[in-house]
Amino acid sequence: MTTILQSIPDFHEFVQPRQGRKKVAQGAAERNPGCRSRQSYRAPAGAAETECFRISAAPAGAWYEENNSSPGLAPWATFYRPCRGLVFNLLAMAFFIGLAVCSRAASDSEQLERAKTAFTNQNYKLAAQVYEKLIEQAPHDPRLLYNQGTAYAYMGERGLAQWRYLQALRYAPRDSNIRQNLAALDPDYRSQIALTPLLPVELVYGYFTGNEWAGLAGSATFIALALGTLALWRPRGTRLRLAARKLAVTAVVLAAIAWPFAMGHYYQENISTRGVTVVDDASIRSGPSETSRETWKLKAGVVVDITDDKTHPDWPFVSMANRGSGFINRNQIRKL
Repeated sequence: MTTILQSIPDFHEFVQPRQGRKKVAQGAAERNPGCRSRQSYRAPAGAAETECFRISAAPAGAWYEENNSSPGLAPWATFYRPCRGLVFNLLAMAFFIGLAVCSRAASDSEQLERAKTAFTNQNYKLAAQVYEKLIEQAPHDPRLLYNQGTAYAYMGERGLAQWRYLQALRYAPRDSNIRQNLAALDPDYRSQIALTPLLPVELVYGYFTGNEWAGLAGSATFIALALGTLALWRPRGTRLRLAARKLAVTAVVLAAIAWPFAMGHYYQENISTRGVTVVDDASIRSGPSETSRETWKLKAGVVVDITDDKTHPDWPFVSMANRGSGFINRNQIRKL
């Protein structure tokens, strides 16, 4: 039942009478013309009838429409009545979505516990398989990538371990454990993923993720524009204008540094395609077949540029700056 607001002063003035309205008198019997049952309803003192359900506690003297017996309702009530079905559907949808999320979270917790138990029991193969299923659901979670890489490392799969560690490093570049394990597998891993041979620049570049650099660059640009506008608006020679100008110059310098780093991350992560060899003695051949001449071999954990993996899906065409290019079997490489 929908209850009309109580104790509204001068309710009859709030809903002005007009043609086609009737008053509810105390104890008066009124037919409800909007109800299909043709049943007469007795309106008790302070109550009114509407269509086929009761609006209780209506003050005596309230006005209602004669053609559909709609009482003089408050604005919130007139809005709620036609929308209550939609509200119910939205609440039901939210309930089932929340139930699905909770079910998935419970399932993920069980899988994590299963992987942890397998890792503790030194069943690294099972742990790696469980982490693979979890990574399919959360491919950008550095913890899952790191844990599967550690399982691969204990299995002796050096290439697969480096592949997962490098992926985890992309999303958690300041994690010391990832860098430590990478250095243990390949002390020269920095040079393989470096954007520039300059070590100080590479350290600054790799300290933040691509999204962090993009956010820093955008914020610095906005601050520079805002401070520049403030400096132009204030009269010359004032302290506020001088301070705004200095801060605007600082923000411009910061944006000039951040934007190239953000674009570098974007290029490496979204435009260029790189891969890691996951087996020792990975063969680079002159053609896309096992019978083609072998050009050279690569050890596990070597990062290469994948130039073309569409023409021959089973034999991606890869290249290295100091070695040349060739075809490699797709089972011997994993994309970063």
